[in-house]
Amino acid sequence: MTAAGRRPPAAPVPCATLDCGHRPTPTRGCGTGSATDPVTGTTHCCPCSDDQARHTTAASTRFVAHVSTDATTWSGGVLAAIDTADRHQRPRTARTPTGGSWQRHTRHATGADDTRWYGVNPGPGMAVRLRRVRTRTP
Repeated sequence: MTAAGRRPPAAPVPCATLDCGHRPTPTRGCGTGSATDPVTGTTHCCPCSDDQARHTTAASTRFVAHVSTDATTWSGGVLAAIDTADRHQRPRTARTPTGGSWQRHTRHATGADDTRWYGVNPGPGMAVRLRRVRTRTP
């Protein structure tokens, strides 16, 4: 923060073009502004990486996301909207096999294609593994 209470300008972005055809996303701090696909090694800007994650999520039965207000990617792209009732719930205390305890938050979410997801995590700011909810057939 500066003396005037404003954040310093974003870190300079290198002029290199990524494999997606865009420049790296400007960041504040030490972020690179890009993501590298672990399988192909190609680089993508944050919005293209988020689009790729949404496409992969739509075809999967489970995925891991960060919980802020919604289930998001590491760069903040929304993968699924967490139900409003689950955002402000009181946690339940769960026991571990060794006798310890942890706070358990249940998460229900809806994906971009209206797919329903379910998961449990320790609370906001933590990762959650969401599983696709099976639909019942009459």
